Amino acid sequence: MLRRMAFAVTVDLVLFTIRDDALCALAIRRGGPPYRGRWALPGGFVHVHEDLADAARRELAEETGLDELPVHLEQLATYGSPRRDPRGRVVSVAYLALAAGLPEPASPIVPVVLGEAETALEASRMLADAGFLVVAIRPPTVPPGTARLRLTFTAQHPDDEIERLAELVRTRILARAAANANAMR
Repeated sequence: MLRRMAFAVTVDLVLFTIRDDALCALAIRRGGPPYRGRWALPGGFVHVHEDLADAARRELAEETGLDELPVHLEQLATYGSPRRDPRGRVVSVAYLALAAGLPEPASPIVPVVLGEAETALEASRMLADAGFLVVAIRPPTVPPGTARLRLTFTAQHPDDEIERLAELVRTRILARAAANANAMR
């Protein structure tokens, strides 16, 4: 006899685009439980009479407003570990999405351009001492005089840690870079 199992189906999208010659993925802030306010990939539950690809396009439009741009979708993988979602048994179908010409993000997170390579290296070491792995990007990866820090976040980073990192960058790194620039004048 066949035993039926109740479960939900979701779609999740990994949307890639190119920004400043770098491959970037789109992340959103979760609007509801679980993990409200955390960074996540766009996605959500499939409606009862909805095709998977249609659900992926609908979720992308609902969560990002990207419904007018041509987006290429490819079904990537399916995930179904029994306890991966605290809401119950959920099977997720992941899609890889590629899009060009995305609008500028509304995120306050921007590259932290510090200028000279040694300044970026010093800032990276200081943040490592504070418990953050932040990579210094220097020439030849970027043009001379535009060395920067690469700040990377995932849905696993709590807001208080992001705020602590932002405060360190604002008060110690940018303040020091500004002081160094004024001293050179």
